[in-house]
Amino acid sequence: MNIPCIQGLPEGVQASVRRSGDASYLFLTNFTTSDQAIVLDRAYESILYEGIATERISLKPFGVDILSYC
Repeated sequence: MNIPCIQGLPEGVQASVRRSGDASYLFLTNFTTSDQAIVLDRAYESILYEGIATERISLKPFGVDILSYC
């Protein structure tokens, strides 16, 4: 499995990987009361927002995103 590289994950933001069959998902959760910027190693598909998550995404306070990757 190829785990994505997230350098400089902001304090209060959690990243975890989950698998379902052949699919892998990166869960990003912001546990803070502020917007948080996350820099990714590449673009991913956002499952929650049905689009492409670019290399830099912003999570709203207490926000979540689920990204699909191979």
